[in-house]
Amino acid sequence: NLDRIDEIIESIRGRPEKMIYAEVEVFEMSPADAEPVFEMTRGNSFQHNAAHEAVVEKVEEGTAKRTAALRVIARSGQRSRAESVSEVIHISELKWDADAAQLVPNFVPRNVGTSLEVDPVIGGDDVTLDFNLLFQHDFKAPEVETLDLNLGSEHPQSLPMHRFHQVRITTQITTLDGYAVLLGRFTQQQSSEEGEAPTERLVFLSARIQQPEEIGPERFRRIIDENPTLEDSK
Repeated sequence: NLDRIDEIIESIRGRPEKMIYAEVEVFEMSPADAEPVFEMTRGNSFQHNAAHEAVVEKVEEGTAKRTAALRVIARSGQRSRAESVSEVIHISELKWDADAAQLVPNFVPRNVGTSLEVDPVIGGDDVTLDFNLLFQHDFKAPEVETLDLNLGSEHPQSLPMHRFHQVRITTQITTLDGYAVLLGRFTQQQSSEEGEAPTERLVFLSARIQQPEEIGPERFRRIIDENPTLEDSK
């Protein structure tokens, strides 16, 4: 007699929680290709699925590149983080050392790569998703120049100076289950010396609510068999 399946399952597992799947992608393309995609997001709707699909088609055609993607699964109301980074030691500042009567470089670590931090909440309608989101992406390796500086000692010192290239998005947004949203558009102007055309970067967030697996009678019977003490609950 399994008339009380739902009640017993609740007593065994508690209420199963839904999960949130979030993915952030970075696409690179020419301004000419990016502009019509961006125009698709200018309307009143914050559903940008058509724009996202258009970018994916350009990737398949070879006219755009997906340069970064991070995915994370989170519980509603819980902060989650994903990152793919490497550590670079660089000089953050020069401090004056009064005892030595000279400037002293302060070396600190910095993560270079891509990181995503989300704090999502499922709305009461089980469709709405509210996101607190921080996304950081170094789209180019750090450039290092060597500078000869006189820090106060007798001879100049050669110090490495790093130049970092990063886009960062900090935002709070509302979206819906299954929607893609354009989070940002960035234009990288190349110098004439580099001989490269400007590059556009589009950053998309895709989010889905993942449902818990249903427990049918057969699986429930296995749970009871594996936990004989639960027989008294029926």
